[in-house]
Amino acid sequence: MNKHILFLLFSLPFLVISAADLQAQSKIKSVPFAYRPDASDDRYNQRLKHKTLPVSETDFVILSKKTDTEFAVERYNERLEKTWSAVLPLTSGETVEAFSKSEAGVSVLTHRTNEEVGSQTLTGHLFDLKNGSKLETKKLFEAPAKSRKIAVSISEDGSKIAAFQYLMQEAKIKAIQAGIFDSRFQKLKDQNYNLRDIATNISASLKIDNRGDQFLCLLSDNATKLTVRKYTNASDEVKVMSVQLGGMFSGRQVYVFQTQYQLQQNGLLYAAALTLDRNTSDYHSLKLVKFDFAASEMAFAPEFKFTQEYIDSLNKYYPSDKPVKRLEDIELSQMVITPEKDVVLIAEKRYTEGSENSNYVAKELHLFTYDEYLNLAWRSILMKNQVSPPDEGFSGISYLANYVNGALHILTLETINGKTDLYNRRINAHNGAGENPKAIGLNVANDKNVAYIKDFTAWLNDRTLVVVSRPSKKSASLQLNRIIFK
Repeated sequence: MNKHILFLLFSLPFLVISAADLQAQSKIKSVPFAYRPDASDDRYNQRLKHKTLPVSETDFVILSKKTDTEFAVERYNERLEKTWSAVLPLTSGETVEAFSKSEAGVSVLTHRTNEEVGSQTLTGHLFDLKNGSKLETKKLFEAPAKSRKIAVSISEDGSKIAAFQYLMQEAKIKAIQAGIFDSRFQKLKDQNYNLRDIATNISASLKIDNRGDQFLCLLSDNATKLTVRKYTNASDEVKVMSVQLGGMFSGRQVYVFQTQYQLQQNGLLYAAALTLDRNTSDYHSLKLVKFDFAASEMAFAPEFKFTQEYIDSLNKYYPSDKPVKRLEDIELSQMVITPEKDVVLIAEKRYTEGSENSNYVAKELHLFTYDEYLNLAWRSILMKNQVSPPDEGFSGISYLANYVNGALHILTLETINGKTDLYNRRINAHNGAGENPKAIGLNVANDKNVAYIKDFTAWLNDRTLVVVSRPSKKSASLQLNRIIFK
């Protein structure tokens, strides 16, 4: 895997990187790790972005593929000993759709299409956290094979599951049928979302919180209007709030290109949107809205426009003879809400180089942070240049961001000063103050073979990180690493 990354943060003073700064003080324990890529996974839009789930500050569970027809859920302890392993056999054409943890146990949801009978099914598998025994296998949802693929939404704590299908009339979504379940796969409610009152084409996204309340996010009116409908399991009352995010602005026809949502557990839903000029496809602005259903209020951040000034600031970190003329391939990738109610929006530049079998590329990270009143507090750009072969996609490159111990930590596989490693950037989410990237100390291999699998990376607590990587030694295999920061 060829990866070369340069780090720059333009809103902060430039930091000169020394060898001492690059090396993080950490204690690392490693054991061999067997890895088999999941060929059914979408290399661009991964279904399972997290295959390691913390159980406690010492223990964790991993979902990994063992053979073409078999997955396994495995629990590890503080010494990286495997305390149990549960086999999950899959039938032909069956794929893993979700992996989550709750007080009831570890859940794996699988999807299978049976063309012979003309149906598709979503099945839930529940394993005991203590010993790995199978507690339940249950068909949760069934739909016609010709319909859109059954979709899934899981609450933050894993206690609620929404399985749903889109009901289409020609190319339009006319309704959504859902089943709401608890973590033991007991059905709480059959829910129907009727969308026939919306005349135009729509796109729909469903979120569910720990109480089981559902938030249906609808983009309509030629991708200019965002509507959020809140449903509960206790009643048939529906609460609705809408906002116009696109339309005609200063003679420019603007539409919503992409949205990002973050659902809180107190009736708050944050929605961010990138808008584009319909005539030129230029990036127009970034918008952020907070829907407060408890107070029946909406709050709006000031619109951030991608002006020439913004492109000029980006070009400070590009060669003068090869300037960026316009923003391209920028996607909203993550929204982080801190305990202090700061909102960090991360957008990433990523794309494939050309044909179907071309390399995958992940570049700039654009960070926008708002205070609790939705005022833009600071913004910055992290410049990077990551490349991976088509069979790996974004499974090793891109980034992993998490709010830990009062700061935003951004992990990326990089080569800095000739040293390839997993580097950690620690940024104060409140004011944007940053530190030099620090190497974890894994000494990751830099060749054409798999060197790092981002899906298995997880924080167990403020000081402990779990990582799967391959060291820079000849014939070395992948290792499961526990890293404790001093």
